[in-house]
Amino acid sequence: LESIYSCNNIGNRIGFMTKTDVQQDYEKMKASVLEEVKRLFKPEFINRVDEIVYFNKLTEDNFLPIARLMLDELKGSLKEKGLTFTYDEKLAEYLVKKSYSATYGARNLRRTIQREVEDAITELIISRYHEALRYISVTAKDARGFTAEITDPNGNITTYTTDDNLLS
Repeated sequence: LESIYSCNNIGNRIGFMTKTDVQQDYEKMKASVLEEVKRLFKPEFINRVDEIVYFNKLTEDNFLPIARLMLDELKGSLKEKGLTFTYDEKLAEYLVKKSYSATYGARNLRRTIQREVEDAITELIISRYHEALRYISVTAKDARGFTAEITDPNGNITTYTTDDNLLS
């Protein structure tokens, strides 16, 4: 059994419909997409495709649970390294506001989390290599950035903001 998954933005070529349009004209939309697929791919390839799955465009509301999932993945990765990472809803909302793009979808959110959160945490870990960090807690402070609290093994808490050199 072999599977090939292809994620093409063929829907962008014919345009996305509003939720009401999709409910009313789902079959019409599928026919338009299939027509575009036939135009782009050879019949030999199309004949080997078992199924075409149709997705709606991601909305900003869809991004918040995706942001939480991605931050939870980071939490798991840091836990494997002996660090406890926590974040609040403000951080997830900040990342969604900063990264939402109907054009680029969740990939832009992933890049924002890497650039804004993961890179900053990495810099903090490297800058404090001489002491084992235990806890990292991150929250959004405003529309421009976020704050990270670092707790060392002695329970000392240091607060960094995106205004600090380490989080810029």
